[in-house]
Amino acid sequence: MAGAGTLWRLRPRADQRNDPRWGGVQHQADVLVRCATAERARDLASDALCPGVKARGGSSPWSEPDLTTCDETEFDPALSGEGFNGTPSAEEGVIEPRLGPNRSELSA
Repeated sequence: MAGAGTLWRLRPRADQRNDPRWGGVQHQADVLVRCATAERARDLASDALCPGVKARGGSSPWSEPDLTTCDETEFDPALSGEGFNGTPSAEEGVIEPRLGPNRSELSA
């Protein structure tokens, strides 16, 4: 059952990778987000990975169910081989990918 500490995995739909809404999006791999609802997970991923899109009146592919799935998940340490690293924080927000200091650049 979803709650404030629920972990969500957003995954781009493979059959939608050529959609023009993905144009200019730097991160197009799975994203882990901790929050209460799938809708909030999409909002947090959109804000973190596509900053400024809403302000320009656009739509992030992370907020579009036809472009990405958003499923409740459990953290699996084996994900570290897929670019995920560390243990998820208990705080709300995007867990992976790790974001740089200005939250618009991905950090290594």
